[in-house]
Amino acid sequence: MTTRTLAAAVLPTPVPKPGPTPVTSRARALIWPLLVGACVVGIVYADHGQVRNPARGGMALGMVVVVSVLEFWLPLSRRQNLRLDRHSARDVGHFALNIAAGILGAGAPLLLPWLLSAPVHSAGMHLIWPVEWPWFVQCLIAIAACDALGYAVHRLEHGVPAFWAYHVVHHDVPSLNILRGTREHFVTNLVRGVLVFGPLLCLGAPIEALAAYQTLVITQGSIAHGNLKLRFLPGLDRWLVTPPVHRLHHAADRSLSDSNFSAVSPIWDRLFGTFSDPAEHEPPAIGIEGDGVPDSFLGQVAHPFGYWARALRVRR
Repeated sequence: MTTRTLAAAVLPTPVPKPGPTPVTSRARALIWPLLVGACVVGIVYADHGQVRNPARGGMALGMVVVVSVLEFWLPLSRRQNLRLDRHSARDVGHFALNIAAGILGAGAPLLLPWLLSAPVHSAGMHLIWPVEWPWFVQCLIAIAACDALGYAVHRLEHGVPAFWAYHVVHHDVPSLNILRGTREHFVTNLVRGVLVFGPLLCLGAPIEALAAYQTLVITQGSIAHGNLKLRFLPGLDRWLVTPPVHRLHHAADRSLSDSNFSAVSPIWDRLFGTFSDPAEHEPPAIGIEGDGVPDSFLGQVAHPFGYWARALRVRR
């Protein structure tokens, strides 16, 4: 008996890893359309979209719970388990701070721009919005307009240092999971509220239609940041933001992270030349390098204010 034959006789035959069960395979294809579809149904039937702030906070918490459970069942990477992630406590802190700010501030992202638009309304300059059109059509217009303005603001957050100072907190992570979508500096909601919702409120858009956009973004964002292995229809990535599309936006490679800025539909990225197709790229390493974001939660909250203070001292 030769050495090779003896080795083959002694070494155990490797056991192939079991593939996904039929139930798991179907779930990977259905999870995304079911959750997004449920969100759309909620927008249509939830009392003309009048979702109060505590309800939106409850819905955000519900989405975190649902996607967290799905991450254990259908993970893209088992090494990115929430229990093993040292950033989770800080991410929960940002999530709680944003929920508290939304509830205690009566929804500052919507209330502040509404107050700023009050003089325009009192002057009778808010009659452009098609208030007589069907509610669902108004919601579609609001979602498309908010997504376009959100795309522009998101590009500012990557291209202007004063904006990047708070947005960098969202990108300073080594991996993606459900809590990454909630890891937004609370200044983010104030800035996007004024720059995204403010112009539309000045045009007469009902605040409930803008709340419909927020509801959709919470749903989309929870899934897009999730550690989920899902399947999508061919070509869907070019029309709707899916997890593979948004994963490229969180790449450590700045040429990829400076792409895919849209929150709902990549059509704006495609129109302005900032779309990266996940079919043309390998799954990237996640995170950033060399931006000096503190590890502590309080340090992250204070980070943009420190940058702005230093910038003002330099100007003087």
